[in-house]
Amino acid sequence: MITHDQLIFILNQLYPQLTHGRDYLVGHPLDANTKEQSGDPYLLTWPESVPKPDVAALIASYPTHENAWLAIQARDQRDYLLRQSDWTQAADVPDAVKAQADAWRAYREALRNLPQQTGFPAAITWPDRPA
Repeated sequence: MITHDQLIFILNQLYPQLTHGRDYLVGHPLDANTKEQSGDPYLLTWPESVPKPDVAALIASYPTHENAWLAIQARDQRDYLLRQSDWTQAADVPDAVKAQADAWRAYREALRNLPQQTGFPAAITWPDRPA
């Protein structure tokens, strides 16, 4: 099973001229109790001007798209962590943060270097955030 977002990702790769939410919609079944996705996603709507893809074939093709998907997810998480630590680089940070300036610089550099890790994006060793 792939997620709703993963199917949209595959469609974006194969149909870059189309935009989810404007040109087509993807849906998925929900578990009645947990409200979590409980089955494969499907196409709710698709433009008549474009031949409708076989969703089962798209789902089966996910392994060929998985590394690109994982890389985007990892970079999004990395960018979020960098934004969360941007304040540590300002001139007016508290003295306690200034005392750990080298640790924060090393942490941020390790985040920026994640894509160069062996095994990226499937196996990532995330750096520890300074205390």
